[in-house]
Amino acid sequence: MAVSNQGRKPNGRKVVQIKFYIPEELRVEFVNIVKSKYRSLHGGLSFEGEAALRSWVNTHKEHTQLVPIVMNPSYPHVHVIMDQIVLMLKETYGYQCSVPDLKKVIGKIRGNDERTIKRWTKQLFDEKKIKWLNAMILEVV
Repeated sequence: MAVSNQGRKPNGRKVVQIKFYIPEELRVEFVNIVKSKYRSLHGGLSFEGEAALRSWVNTHKEHTQLVPIVMNPSYPHVHVIMDQIVLMLKETYGYQCSVPDLKKVIGKIRGNDERTIKRWTKQLFDEKKIKWLNAMILEVV
């Protein structure tokens, strides 16, 4: 992704140009939608692109806890995410937590969908990152 400073100030705001690669079919679909909403692409692409980026940023601000991911090609991405969940559990609740606490942490990192929570809970048990202490409390290993 490249960023260049255009210096233009529409509506009194400083704007910059961002360039990144997307699949051709997505570009065509996006352009066709913008054409159907506006008479010309001039300004419409920027307006709709900004709206899409704002929506994405707001969604991720509200529903996910941003934890830096250090990419190591030899370390599977699943393990990176499990480490993030375990770290947040330990920082927030110590070495013991309830099931609702676990769901809250998984929801912050990966999203609140029940299938996602169920999958990551199973993964944490399978990898022995958490275990039952009693019927209500989990131990974070």
